[in-house]
Amino acid sequence: MPAINRRDILEDARSQANQGYRENYRSSQSTVGKDWATNQPDDWDFGPNDEGFFPISRLRQQYTDYLSTKVLEYEEQKIARHYYHGSQWTPEEIRILRTRRQPVITFNRTNRKIDSIVALVQRLRQDPKAFPRNPQAQAGADLVTESIRAVCDGMDFEDLDFRATLQAATEGIGGIELKLVPGDQMDPDVSGDFIFGDDFFYDPRSYKADFSDARYMGIAKWLDVESAVELFPDKEQQLRTLLVDTGFDLTTHADREFKWVYVNEQRLRLVEHWYKYKNKWYWAFYCSWLGLSQGVSPFLDERNRPMNRFIMWSAAVDHEGDRYGFIRNLKGPQDELNQRRSKALFISNTRRLVMEKGAVDDTERARTEWARPDGLLEINPGRKVEPDDWQPDLQAQLGLMQDARMEIDTFANVMPDQMQGDDPQRH
Repeated sequence: MPAINRRDILEDARSQANQGYRENYRSSQSTVGKDWATNQPDDWDFGPNDEGFFPISRLRQQYTDYLSTKVLEYEEQKIARHYYHGSQWTPEEIRILRTRRQPVITFNRTNRKIDSIVALVQRLRQDPKAFPRNPQAQAGADLVTESIRAVCDGMDFEDLDFRATLQAATEGIGGIELKLVPGDQMDPDVSGDFIFGDDFFYDPRSYKADFSDARYMGIAKWLDVESAVELFPDKEQQLRTLLVDTGFDLTTHADREFKWVYVNEQRLRLVEHWYKYKNKWYWAFYCSWLGLSQGVSPFLDERNRPMNRFIMWSAAVDHEGDRYGFIRNLKGPQDELNQRRSKALFISNTRRLVMEKGAVDDTERARTEWARPDGLLEINPGRKVEPDDWQPDLQAQLGLMQDARMEIDTFANVMPDQMQGDDPQRH
């Protein structure tokens, strides 16, 4: 059996992607005019084929459009994750503080504030309930209510809701993905799962908070080759022949990706891409230029049309269309709180000396001995040495630190006393 060339595999995948898996490809957006049919379409023709499926070349372009357009957004998401988990000093700031021999202090009130807001939102949640349009429809409304609650219980919706809300409050984007699982009657049941923010991508032109104006979205993950083969056994030969690090051009380089970089397992970047065409949602899996699978969404909306698998929302959308969470407004006071606290502790542990010239023979030793609780300082006769009053500096730092703390505590008008007691409206 002849050896398999990796370059041939990639070229074949690229050609297959551009053709949309079909011969006699009919173009509608070609660079040489409309209604042009060929067995080998233009490489830059992004038009769908007869069944509405986009070529992999167009799907890759959509993903790279997100990566190039939303750099500031997903970089801000990285910072938000750092702040929530208490990593709030940059390496340069830590270096400067250590040079000054100033303590690195982190009072992570941002984490506590976001947790309290999310907990309050969850406590105010109510169980889903359908209401009838008229008294005759009460029985139907009760049936719908039970159906919705059964689906929510099956997917452990309370946990998904909490995790998605926490992520939206922190990073700005939260949501779940629908999926089909085997039911008790050998038929598929609808379930859901959590989506990590650094895996998700979407149409950068989308501006609405619920992503209802997005034309495409999806998730991309690193997988080892064995996992990819288990998902697509019919593509095993092509997957094992692809380059080990295929996919570094299709990633936001999130912090946890370093765990994938420093392992010896062969890895691939797998993309699950959902897109909308003529009011129908389609899906496709691909790795590099290799198309793995594609189809029409199995989920239907209230009008019996194929709908999107992802149910996403944003905490806020700014004037540039970037989505962000609460940490954007908490970052400033949190930085001030840390820096003021560090400065106040430094002031309280040090003393500033005021002395006449020639009061001591060695000023550096005098500085060291004065700072020690059992220090011994020799002063030359007739000279004066006394500590400067550092209380005004300390009080100023503590006062400004208190202002920063109050700015965080009063954010969103959610105070600790609101978390006391049970909500009588929840049932």
